[in-house]
Formats: sequence, structure tokens, C-alpha cells
Amino acid sequence: MKTRVINIGSDGEGLDEAIDSADLISMYYSLDKKLARQLRLLSEELLETVRHMAGDYKASFHIESTENLCEIKLEFLTDMSSEKRTRILEISDEIPKNGNISERIRRILESRFYEKEENEDLLKKIGIIKTHDTGVGEELDESDGDIYVWSLQSFALSSYDSSIENSDLDSVWTDISRSILLNLADDVRIYIFKNRVEVAALKNLKNPSIHDSNKEYDISPEFEKLKLIPVVSTKAQVRIAQLLYKQLPAKEVSNYLLKISRHQITVDTSPKRTLTTLIYTPTELENDKDTPCIILYHGGALVLPPLLYHFRLARIFANNVHCKVMMPLYDLAPKYLPPLQHEEAYYFYKHLRENASEYNINPEKIVVAGDSAGGTLCAALCLMARDRNLPLPYAQMLFYPSLDASLSSESMKKYTDVPIVNAKAVREYYKMCRMDAYKGNRDYASPAEAESLKGMPPSYVETAEFDCLHDDGIKYANRLRDSGCDVVLNETRGTVHAFDMAKNSRILENVMQQRISFLRDVYGE
Repeated sequence: MKTRVINIGSDGEGLDEAIDSADLISMYYSLDKKLARQLRLLSEELLETVRHMAGDYKASFHIESTENLCEIKLEFLTDMSSEKRTRILEISDEIPKNGNISERIRRILESRFYEKEENEDLLKKIGIIKTHDTGVGEELDESDGDIYVWSLQSFALSSYDSSIENSDLDSVWTDISRSILLNLADDVRIYIFKNRVEVAALKNLKNPSIHDSNKEYDISPEFEKLKLIPVVSTKAQVRIAQLLYKQLPAKEVSNYLLKISRHQITVDTSPKRTLTTLIYTPTELENDKDTPCIILYHGGALVLPPLLYHFRLARIFANNVHCKVMMPLYDLAPKYLPPLQHEEAYYFYKHLRENASEYNINPEKIVVAGDSAGGTLCAALCLMARDRNLPLPYAQMLFYPSLDASLSSESMKKYTDVPIVNAKAVREYYKMCRMDAYKGNRDYASPAEAESLKGMPPSYVETAEFDCLHDDGIKYANRLRDSGCDVVLNETRGTVHAFDMAKNSRILENVMQQRISFLRDVYGE
């Protein structure tokens, strides 16, 4: 790893040395001419951006790189008072619309957005999140008070979500494309503290840009917009996603069909001894003392918090299967490493079985369900229950699960650049989770390779076609069948990993009906 820190100022101090640092990085890693030029331009553009943000300033320029990723960060002290931000805004207004600074970045610094709570919705629309407690592996310094953070990657997700209803994605991305900075970098992040601002740009030195189109795959047009969502594959990107999306569970609210409550459920293996859990209860079942229950373990490679589609999935199951749904917010890597998550999933299930009356659920009718890494936890939980002589779940449902830690399947070799999650990203997740040094039972980390799958409950296994994890589900389903277990294998077509994000997709609607039918059959409805 190469690291340089240079003191710079608006008077020209250190600027040439800062830009030359990019050339040194290029020489050290023998980058080709095109990539070397992009890295130099990125440094120049970041310096220019900060000049317009800060006016007169003293700052520190950090450039840190590995052979795969380079992060360029500028940190400068500023009071960010109303007067200061107004002056910044006036300076920015003088920049032509087709200039070097995106309209989005200019709006981030508009003073009035940060002074009234009622503007919080407006902040969200332009992708800015206010946070008090980071709760991530690498903590931000919170001594400066509230933190406002913006990220190109998170903004891409926010833009996608809003475009489903407003159909304005193209105009949003046209606005972003005005910035040279955003076209060169794979992510741009801005942290606004009370007394300082950090602006960082990330550049992948080997992986394809997040703007690659993946047109060589016959992915259904229904998922075209998913190609715009960045593939989160670095620690810095994971840190941003954790920071920006950890607040989503608090935004889940009840309606006339569904009561949504939050409980602290005792799980002794958790560092805090409890896990916050969302409980979805159909209003018609509020007084029922013996309700079937689905435990939904969210996906996200064990490093990401639940996203919007996870909550939507919980609501759909609760409303259409007439059961309770519980979503435990297990602790995330890389701050907490496996097998902690596997143990939390198991002991959460164990706690519900042993305390079913407290939650008005039927302990004999608990189904476990999960997508991606959530599917890993479900399959591991079933193996752990069998091995530890605990009654198994009533059934398990795995959606595009990660089940083969050998990472040697044909789909892992083939799908290295597909949307949402690809083979390169999966290998990075394994590094973040230190799976090569996994201390638990190998069968639980890699259920498709387990020595025996005998005794597993009725299973629904679903795969996505253009997914590096596609073969994991096939291998696991075939082994279940060979072990004498009941299994439904649903190989979806034209789909990508986490295609649940495309909530208006007809393919998803059809798949959802198949999931619901399996659950209704299991519960005998």
C-alpha cells in the first residue's frame, strides 16, 4: 500500500506536489497511459472542486492506494456558517453549467438546507443523509456533532428508487454527468461536519468502472435500470452503504393492514447481547396466540444493512401468507467477523422456539427465509439445529443464495461483470469477512459442500440466471434432493442478483407468487 499526505493551500502551497503524487502512484503500479492520465485528472479536478467549495483554505491532501484501488481525499477546516456557505454558493453560481462542478455538488453546500429540520426530505432527494451515530467498522470522528454525508454510490441507489415512481432517472443522471469528477471516479463522497469538510474520490485501478453497461448478457429489459446501480465491492464503499442505509429500519411504520414493531430480543452471542428486530404482524392476527412465523434474514454479503426491498419482502409475506415476519438486524462485518452472524442467526431461532408464547407464535411453524448471504444464514442455521439436536425450522426459503465457499463454480468464473453483484465483488466480500481464516464449522460457511444434508426441512431454492452465485443454488438443491429432502428449485430467467429491487417487474411479480404458493403449501392454507 502506498500512502502520501501533503499540506496544501489556496495560495498554491503543495498543489504541484499533490498532483505529482498521482503520477508516482501510476508509476509504482505500472498503470497504462489512459488510467494514469485519468488518475492525474482526478487529482486536478478534486483540487479544483475543493477550491470552489472552500474559497481560501488550508487542507491536507491524502492519496492512498493498493494495486486495485486508489482513494484521493481532501480535508479542510471550515466553520460552515450560513455566511460561509452563502459565499460558497455565490462562487459556485459563477461556474458555467457545463463546467467542472456538478450541479449536485453545488447544491450539497447550499446553506439553508442544513439549518431547518423541515428540509430533511429535501436533503434526502439530493442524496444527503444526516447521521448522529455511524455504527460502522471504521468510526467517523463524531466530536464535530452532526454529520451530513453524500455519496455517488448511494445517490445512484436513491435515484433508482425514486425513478420507479417518477421516471426521472435519465434527467437526474444527465445532471450528474456534467461533472468531470463524477465521470472519472468510481465513487465520490462528501462528509460535512460542523467544523470541517472531507471530499474523497475513489478510483478502481483494475476493476471495470461502475458505468460499464454489461450489454453482452441477455438480461431482461425489466432490469435495465439495475445496471446503473454501482457494485459495492470495497471497504470504503461498504462503509458508506452502512452509514447511509442503517437508518432504514427506523423508517418502517405501521398501516391499517400491518403493525410493525421493534423489539430487543436476547441473543447471547451478540456483542450487545440483544438484536434489534422488526416484527410485522397483520392486524387481523394481533390477538392470535399461535401464529405461524417467518424469520427473514436479509442479504448483503454479511456487510450491508437491509435495503428497501427487504422491508417490502417482509410486508408482502406478512400480508399474503397471513403470518408474522421477524427481521433480526444481525451485526455486520467487517467490524464483526463470521461466524458471529451464523451464531446470531441460530440463537435467534433458538430463542424464538424457547420463548414462542412471549411472541404469540407457533414454535412448530417457524420458517426461515433469506436472500444472498441471508440464504447462507438460513442453510447454516438448519445444519446447526440438526447438529445441536434442536428441532429444525418448518421449512427454509433461499433466494439467490451464497452457499459454496470454494468460489470455484462455473458461474463464478463466467459472471465477473454483471450488475448488482459479480464474482469480483464476492471475492472482495470474502476478504472483508476473512473467510480464509473462518473459525467456525466449514459446513456452516459453505452449506453446499456440507458432508451431509440429510434431515434438512422442506426447501425452496431460487436462482437468478445472470448471477455469479447461480450455481450455488443448483448445487445445493441437487444435494438436498440426493439426500432425500423435499426441495423446490426455481431457476428464474433473465434475472440478476437481487432482482427484487425492481419492484414493478412482471418477472418479480410472477416469482413472488411462486414464493407465496410455496409458503401457503407449507402452512397448509
